[in-house]
Order: sequence, then C-alpha cells, then structure tokens
Amino acid sequence: MLISSQAFAADPIKSTDGASGIFGINAISSNYIIGDLDAHKARSGNRIGNLINDQSADELSLQNKGRLNLLIGAYNHLYGKANVVTGYHNEAKTRELTVEYERWNGGEPLKEITKGYHYVYGYSNKTDGVGSYIFGRFNDVKGVHNTVSGFANTVELNDNSDYNSTMNNVVSGTHHKVKGKYNIVIGKQNEAKTADDKGVEKTIVLGYKAKAQHNNSMALGAESITTRENEVSFGKEGTERYIANVKTAEKDTDAVNKKQMDDGDTQTLQTANQYTDLKLGTLQTQVHNFQSDFNELNGKLGKLDSKLERGLAAANALSGLVLPQVVGKASLSAAVGGYGSRNAVAIGVGYTPKANITLKSGIAVNAGKNSKISYQMGAGWVW
Repeated sequence: MLISSQAFAADPIKSTDGASGIFGINAISSNYIIGDLDAHKARSGNRIGNLINDQSADELSLQNKGRLNLLIGAYNHLYGKANVVTGYHNEAKTRELTVEYERWNGGEPLKEITKGYHYVYGYSNKTDGVGSYIFGRFNDVKGVHNTVSGFANTVELNDNSDYNSTMNNVVSGTHHKVKGKYNIVIGKQNEAKTADDKGVEKTIVLGYKAKAQHNNSMALGAESITTRENEVSFGKEGTERYIANVKTAEKDTDAVNKKQMDDGDTQTLQTANQYTDLKLGTLQTQVHNFQSDFNELNGKLGKLDSKLERGLAAANALSGLVLPQVVGKASLSAAVGGYGSRNAVAIGVGYTPKANITLKSGIAVNAGKNSKISYQMGAGWVW
C-alpha cells in the first residue's frame, strides 16, 4: 500500500508495486481516504468531490469541493464537507441548504447555510441533503438531520423541491417508508405518511406494517392504523386490542380501568336507586294524599247527592198540592213526594178573593234525620 500526502492531488500517485490500496491526506482540504483508488477514472473507486479533477466527475461533484471528509472502503461517492463514509457502494450527496438548528439555552433558533455533515456506515446506502446519520444497508434517505439504521428503509421528501420538508426523523428496522418531520418509526415495514402519500409530522410508529397517517398520532402494534390526528391507535377496525394493567385514574385526564368503571357504574346505580326510592316514596305520599282528597270529595258528593234527593223530594211534594179556587173562599191541601231514597210531606193553603185573583203558599218537610224545610208562595191573576 502506498502512503502519501499527495493522494488527492490532480495527478495522483500511481502504484508501481501492484498495491490495491492507498491512504492519503490533502493538506489544504484535510480529506482522509483509505481504500482503492486505482480505477478512479472508471468511477469504480472512492471519490470525494472533484478533488481528483478527473474526466468522469459529474456536475454535482464539480460544484461541491470536498473537504474535512473521512472516507474508508471502496466504491463510495461523497460530496461536500465534514462527511464520514465507511463501507462499500455508499453515496452521500449534499445540498447547500439553509438549515435551522435548535439551541438548548432557550435562545432563538439559529439558521445557517450548510452542506454535508453526513455520517454513513454500511453498504449501498444513499443520502441526499444535509446532516443525516445512516447505519446499515440499502437505505435511501433524503432531507435534513435524519437518523436511519437498518435495512432498505426509505425517507422521502414531502416536497420534491424542498429538502427541509423532510427532517429530524428517527428510523430503525427494515423496509420502512417515511415522509415528513419529527417522526419516530421502529420495527418492520411501517409507514409514517398519509394515505395519499403526503408527509406527516410528530408521529410514532412501533410494530409491523403499522401506519401513522395523521399528524401527532401514534400507531402501536402490528398493522395498527391511525384514523385521525392526535390519536393513539393499538389496532384497526376488526383487529382491536386490549390495554392491560391500567392504574386507577386520579386526574380528570387519566384513563379509567374496567374496575374503576364498574365501581362507578355501581355507585351510579346505587345513587339512581336511592333517587328512585325517594321519588317513589314521594309519589306514594302524593297518591295517598290524592286518595284522601278523593275520598273527601266522594263524601262531599255523597252528601250533595243526599241533599239533592231531599230537595227533589220536597219539590215533588210541593208540586203535588191541589188548591181549589172558589171566590171568597180559602183552601187547605196536603201532599207527599219522593225522589230516590228520600221523601217529603207538603201542606199548602190558598185564597181566591176575586174571580181573577188567586193567592197560595206551601211548605214541605223531608222525612228522617237532617230534614230540611222547603216552601213556596205565589199569586196569580187574570185580565
């Protein structure tokens, strides 16, 4: 193996002893490369930006001069600055982006124009953007500050023209598909994106073939699917799951376990029964009072009926009086009358002073207790 500080010069050192590896440090750009550089012009060796200035350099390579990079392995391509690539067939592209960094001292977020800062370890990984961490094989990651480990995971841009549209995602496992910001995906074949392939934000997906399709949602467990924002889903329609060992709720926003719910139902039933018993007792009292009032009314109606019968009996007796009309003579008459179970006796007198004038009066008395006296007086004349 040849070791030289000229390894990154425009005309690199040629190996004359059959060595297949090379290690070099460029004093100006401070790049470090360990690995095969023999077939560089055929683009099968390691490449860092356009430091070699060979004829096979592509446009992106020509635009981004590499510096402060560490490259170990074979068939790797990287661009920009401050990249670390270890392995085989990895590709670390960079874009000149304005990236927002979060300060931890409570200050305002700092925005900085940057490119590079990829860390790639493994085989056939691809990244395009700024500042991603990739560990594994066949991962394809686009965007800013994504952390991906595993096999064949895909992190896509939510907006094909905006690399900041997908950022700060954490992905671990195999065959995940992620689009958006601030998502955490762990397991196998999970998805963090909408049903119509748009990006989502602030989701958590754990399991196998689980899908968080809404912002601020969580899909936990195999094939769990969210149905709305701010939702925690433990399954899907037809494949629901139990949540076990839930502690008794104390705060208003705590989840309630079944025992606590049953105790609440029992207390509610007891309260309802007590209320019903109280209302039933009140109703019974009201019914009793109504019955008393009804009995009283019935008694009054009975008395009224008795009075009515006596009155009608007296009226019948008075109407039965027969008074002869003889001029200058007085007459006396007696009669009896009855109605229902009551009867009465009537006595009447009459006087006809002239042929065209008649005077009469009568009195009736009911038989039995509580008898009443009825009377009548009348006069008649003819002209």
